[in-house]
Amino acid sequence: PGRLDQLLDPYYEADLEAGRIDEQGALELVGCFTVKISEIVPVFSRRITRFHGGLFNGQVVVVGGTDAEGRDATNPMTWLFLEAMGQLRMRQPNYHARLHQRSPRPYVERIATMLEQGSGAPSLINDEVIVPMLVGRGATIADARDYSPVGCVEPVAGSATFGSTDAALVNLPLCLERALGLKSDGAPTAPAVGCTEIGQLVELFAAQVEHLVESMRVELQAIERANARWHPTPLTSALLQGCLESGTDASAGGARYNGSGVQGVGVADVADSLAAIEQVVFEQRICDIAALVAALRRDFAGQPHLRGHLLRAPKYGNDDPRVDRFARQVMAIFSDALALRKNTRGGDYWAGFYSVTAHQAFVETTGALPSGRLAGQPLASGLSPANGLDRRGPTACLNSAAGLDLVQRARNGVNVNLKLDRGALAHGDGAA
Repeated sequence: PGRLDQLLDPYYEADLEAGRIDEQGALELVGCFTVKISEIVPVFSRRITRFHGGLFNGQVVVVGGTDAEGRDATNPMTWLFLEAMGQLRMRQPNYHARLHQRSPRPYVERIATMLEQGSGAPSLINDEVIVPMLVGRGATIADARDYSPVGCVEPVAGSATFGSTDAALVNLPLCLERALGLKSDGAPTAPAVGCTEIGQLVELFAAQVEHLVESMRVELQAIERANARWHPTPLTSALLQGCLESGTDASAGGARYNGSGVQGVGVADVADSLAAIEQVVFEQRICDIAALVAALRRDFAGQPHLRGHLLRAPKYGNDDPRVDRFARQVMAIFSDALALRKNTRGGDYWAGFYSVTAHQAFVETTGALPSGRLAGQPLASGLSPANGLDRRGPTACLNSAAGLDLVQRARNGVNVNLKLDRGALAHGDGAA
């Protein structure tokens, strides 16, 4: 649905002026819409339902932001949607709020108060990052300013994009396991035991990412060709700029923008692992690569001392440049591998770094990691730190995420989940 406050506000204000509705009646309609859209139940296979941790909810409504000229676009309908979010807290739609440097103070304070009171909505979207990122993807500045997220967090120029924004999710820690020789189904690369410094291991990891991305491309493009031939979308195409003009269905590349989004899952886990190997293996020389691999195969059984050293190594989410640089490297390796390829609609593959619930589902195929993570434990969600390893507070956590190259490397969006203890907000102005 996208920017419903922008689409509906002219009708709302006209009805108010004509006396056809009042504010309470309009709020009731917005609430009914919220309840109604929660009735959507997607039909997936049993495996996909389990992979998504249940029934996926992917309908987005976003409020706030700017108009095509960059002026603040907050309007009376924005406030009605915020009120409905706060009162109902339904599973759908996924409500988002766009923020920018000129967002009105009352609007920002209302959102902060809702989150302080325990609401999971709205998610916060930063125009100052998203708009230049979309321009870098090829959108006009006007289209970029009129963006809406899709599904979860994927930003698109809503009326002109056919973006397969959740085309695939890639298990990045699996590539590290292959580089270390823990799994033998990847690209043939030199043995990790021959590495004498961390840069050589990063090169092996990059080769495995390249191999996995190419395997994924072959399978994705078979799906893309099948959709274009057997699953055209005439109604969607009629509503997207470019399709009518070109006489081409959206599934075959008729829309103005035609990218596909592929998510890299486990950035923090790989970064934490590389930082731990650098410190414990190459700097402190507590063990060598062979001993580390042996311990990982046994899930650290009988090796609590080694695991302790690995856990004490720098961890992403603590504003520590020793490990945050590895997170930037992992993102660059993945996004560069995608950038070498085009989809069958003539668009780019865009790297995203959100995980939906794949950070739990990928546990089934991921063993213990050099970060100290045990087999069976979840991977990190999106660009959030691994569970329990951000220990210097929320500001340090956000500094780590903000220091990443999101504009160039995360063109399909990211998630950074942050939970605050409500007790910490109970005294004084918690929303501030």
